[in-house]
Amino acid sequence: MTAIAIPSAVPSTRKAPVALVVFGSLFTGLAVAGVLVMVPFAGARENVISAAILLSFAAGWALLAASSTWFTSQPQRWASVPAAVMAVAGAGLAA
Repeated sequence: MTAIAIPSAVPSTRKAPVALVVFGSLFTGLAVAGVLVMVPFAGARENVISAAILLSFAAGWALLAASSTWFTSQPQRWASVPAAVMAVAGAGLAA
């Protein structure tokens, strides 16, 4: 019986640069906030607009936490903390 050599380190398939993921995630949150304020919530009360902005930014931070874990070798799990804080504040303003 022959022994099969198995490499000790399996090459990672996640090779996206973390800077690109950070920029894309936070830009997405900013873009969604701009669209929400200008289109569906245009003319709404101040607390509704602020809630929409906070929830959009929370989505951007959550996207950063998720996509850096999925697509890079440097997960940024700490980004879920500002996402949760902004989501709670936005939900409180919307209520």
